[in-house]
Amino acid sequence: GAGLTTAGAGLTTVAPFHLNLPEVPAGLTNGADAVLKYVGRAGAAVFVIILLVLICAWPKIRRTLNAYLPPDSEESAPPSSKNFRWYRSKLKCYDIFCCGCMRNLAYALGLDSMKPRVDQNLRVTLISAAELKQNMDLYFEVWAEPLEAHAKNSRLHFQALGRVDLAGEVIDLDWWGDEEEVVIQAIRYSGQAITRDEAVGEIRISQDQVLKYAAETADNPEDLTQGTRLFTMKALEVSEANMRKRRLGVGGGTSSAWLPKILANLGVDGMKVDEEEMERLKAENEALKTQNTSLGGNVVQTFQSPEPTGKPLMQLAVRFQIVESEGRQSTRLFKSPSFDDV
Repeated sequence: GAGLTTAGAGLTTVAPFHLNLPEVPAGLTNGADAVLKYVGRAGAAVFVIILLVLICAWPKIRRTLNAYLPPDSEESAPPSSKNFRWYRSKLKCYDIFCCGCMRNLAYALGLDSMKPRVDQNLRVTLISAAELKQNMDLYFEVWAEPLEAHAKNSRLHFQALGRVDLAGEVIDLDWWGDEEEVVIQAIRYSGQAITRDEAVGEIRISQDQVLKYAAETADNPEDLTQGTRLFTMKALEVSEANMRKRRLGVGGGTSSAWLPKILANLGVDGMKVDEEEMERLKAENEALKTQNTSLGGNVVQTFQSPEPTGKPLMQLAVRFQIVESEGRQSTRLFKSPSFDDV
């Protein structure tokens, strides 16, 4: 109603002001609550379904994202997808929810046992090498792509030539199940620092092939012919061999991809590297070398390599097997050594 003012004895009083609003029917309120409740439940269900779809399709999504990532440098190999691996996502969740960023606190609370750990190992058995035409001291490096740590090395084989018995050396790699390929490189031993050793040959085996060979081994573990293949290792190009040096943090020479930048820093403008022209010049150079050899001339090698680029370096017999990781044994089960032990 309207406010009323009365005057008396010099005092003014104001009547209270009331705003009358229409009442909301009880049925309408209950209906709105019901709609909000069902909408909330439907939204939560949609969120859970989307999350499950993303989890199931994560391997394919990871490969798709990896294809659009730029390489680490213009000289590097195709971009690695290790940042999108599933176990890395689980490790991030562990860091967030289990105080993984504070290792001492997580250990004190007993949360360290929840840290993601690998359940399977890929067992690579080096059986023998054959048709190695140049005498060299060599060893093998084995790893799985994407590379997470340093590659594993085999024992050193001195004066390897012709057929080399690798004695069935076993190299175990962590196998998370989302690896893309397994790489085996032959490394020429220099007798100095490991960064001075030279990669001379390489084999790359895709995940599908590795799983196929490992399945054969699982079906016939006693039959050495099952799960074993004789691979042809190809000699590496200089740029491919230099990738190992870059992986170890050592400069591996100048690539054609860096030439325009170097020329620009030197103040040379208007010069561009035509990749097709470079390939044509390489082909002409190889043809001239062949012609020179046929005429009785000598070919001057510009780099050390046991075989021409792309030619077979050796035949390598390798076996693959997937094994369960050993159980987490407590150190309390074992006794300390004693000088009295015989």
